[in-house]
Amino acid sequence: MTSTNDLDPRDAWPKDFDGKGLYNAVVAGHGTGFRINIHQMISWIEMELSCKVVDIPMGFQLKLSDARMILMRVGRYNSLHPHAKETFLHSTIREVQFEAAVHDLLMSDPNIPVSPLLLYRLPVGKVMGIDVDPERLDEGRQVMVFELTDGRPNVWDELDPMAKKTLITQLATVRVALFQRHLPIDFVSQWLHSRWPIPHLCPNPPSPTRAFTLALLTAKIESMIGKEGDPIGVDWKESEFVVGPKASAAKQSLLRIIPLILPHEDEKYAFYRFVLEHSDFGVHNMSIALTSGQPHITSVFDWETGHIVPAILSDPESVLLPVDLNIDSDGEAMISRIYEDADDEELAEITEWGDVYLNTISDVAPEYITAIRSGKDSRYLWTKLKGWRGDDPEGFFGELGFWAEQRMMELSLV
Repeated sequence: MTSTNDLDPRDAWPKDFDGKGLYNAVVAGHGTGFRINIHQMISWIEMELSCKVVDIPMGFQLKLSDARMILMRVGRYNSLHPHAKETFLHSTIREVQFEAAVHDLLMSDPNIPVSPLLLYRLPVGKVMGIDVDPERLDEGRQVMVFELTDGRPNVWDELDPMAKKTLITQLATVRVALFQRHLPIDFVSQWLHSRWPIPHLCPNPPSPTRAFTLALLTAKIESMIGKEGDPIGVDWKESEFVVGPKASAAKQSLLRIIPLILPHEDEKYAFYRFVLEHSDFGVHNMSIALTSGQPHITSVFDWETGHIVPAILSDPESVLLPVDLNIDSDGEAMISRIYEDADDEELAEITEWGDVYLNTISDVAPEYITAIRSGKDSRYLWTKLKGWRGDDPEGFFGELGFWAEQRMMELSLV
């Protein structure tokens, strides 16, 4: 990966590189267009796997001498770059470790396919006063090596109408499996608090209870809205704004509504057990194999931004290439990101996609629909809070506070 700016620690894919010819360039000692030392990466993989790399047919897909195909995923950000930020190093290490833990957790689950993670390397950072050896510069990058699974993400446009519905059914089935997946308590204890959007004020240890979820939502609000005049937080970046009067008033309304929108614990539905969320679940993060035109999901990848939440806050959204499929607070199909020039026939087809997605989830996991309906207000609040990007805090929290006041009035009349 190259960068048009040598001052930038983050690399871009070389503009003229079509994914082919990398192996021949490395063997011949020619330039590859990347700032990465590909030869060193290959040598490290060969040493770790006790196997020779004999070809690189496409991109960073490597063929081994034992006929295995592997995928080398190299971080774009180099923490040994002179202008690298230490905070990015720490967040990258946590992401790599979490993704590795998720792969270890899911490898034995046939309902949530993941590619075997063969090895990984955490990035290292700069040491004050010590110059970086140019030969070790790439140690500042994360590296993950996976067994290459059959399939690819971008197959949607190759599918006929029936095959598209087949893929949506599989998509919903995997989403349900993720919701139903039991999480060991040691996994939850290790990872829940370190994953965004869980706030740093969240109490410890975690417990699958209504009381913990109430404390979680309270901590989320407290961590974002401090005292009037204090910086207003978005958890993941420094804010240029401070808490104003509208946000301060909204805070009190939001804190009051939380106990009113969390249902009582129910053993049958287990609203407060912990579930794993992908954070960007969809076909763009899946390998999909085609057999006689029929799709089959073979791997779900890119778990580095995943997190853990109580089941009642789980987000059922799935991303297709043309639209997003979701389920609204009433348990009905919801479709977003519909392209503006869609005609009536296309809209009818898109509606059918939403129905297939909803019906599959309803049939396989009716308890998911119950959780969605029962947690309509708490999930709305959680989604709004974690989705805020830091702009216009007075307007954002003012509207959210107004919603809370309106809902409290409505709930008092029920």
